[in-house]
Amino acid sequence: MTACGSSDTEEAPVPARNRAEVFSPSVTKVVFEMAYAPGAEPWMGGFGGAERGFLLMERNALRLFNDSNKTLEIPSSVDQMARLDDVTKTDFTTQDLLDIAVKHRTQISAGNTAAYYFIWVNGYYSKDGQRNNAVLGVSVGDSGVIAVFKPALQDNLDTLVGPIDSPADKLALAINSRLIEQMVMLHELGHAVGLVNDGLPMSAKHQDDGHGHHCSNPNCLMYWMNSRFNSVRQFVTTHITSDASSVFDDACLADAAAFGT
Repeated sequence: MTACGSSDTEEAPVPARNRAEVFSPSVTKVVFEMAYAPGAEPWMGGFGGAERGFLLMERNALRLFNDSNKTLEIPSSVDQMARLDDVTKTDFTTQDLLDIAVKHRTQISAGNTAAYYFIWVNGYYSKDGQRNNAVLGVSVGDSGVIAVFKPALQDNLDTLVGPIDSPADKLALAINSRLIEQMVMLHELGHAVGLVNDGLPMSAKHQDDGHGHHCSNPNCLMYWMNSRFNSVRQFVTTHITSDASSVFDDACLADAAAFGT
């Protein structure tokens, strides 16, 4: 398991092809199916707080797919996501997440389509019976299942908001929280498509061998520390200047481009 919680230890709920095959020219449609448990609704909105869905994530996903002819289907509002009223646990193993996908997922990777299943749960990541409050998200093996642990995000946000008296500063932090959530989603998507050197071959050496399948560049979202709240918050502050900001570095983008040619 990497620092961000990516796991290859569980059996995928549906047969999955190599995760890097999403970059193949034969894949022309990429579907982001999204669902949430009550109390774990995603924070929607773009740069500056505009209610514009996951625009930052969408643009970076397309950039990762080399702005090719692939069509990306992604919800633009919570109304376009499934509400999972039967998901009430407060601790989730990777197997729990796969079980949710087996029951509720409607899109799978087949033919010309690559599908990913994003779940927001109102609980924490658990492994070997131990809750890990620091894990913000996980990507589960080749399954295409990605989970966001909303209380882990909220706990960190509450810690920051508590000492702040200025309403303007509180608003700024709330806006940044939307972007932080999208960074978590994009980091885990990076793992789901094979970054770094985890199914997607490197076009040049840039894996941080000491930290699993992560990029050696601190200015890339796939750097190992950029899956932790304080680091990813700093990443947002430093690197996100608009909804068009790029979060993957040239080495990661080159890996994707090389596989797709």
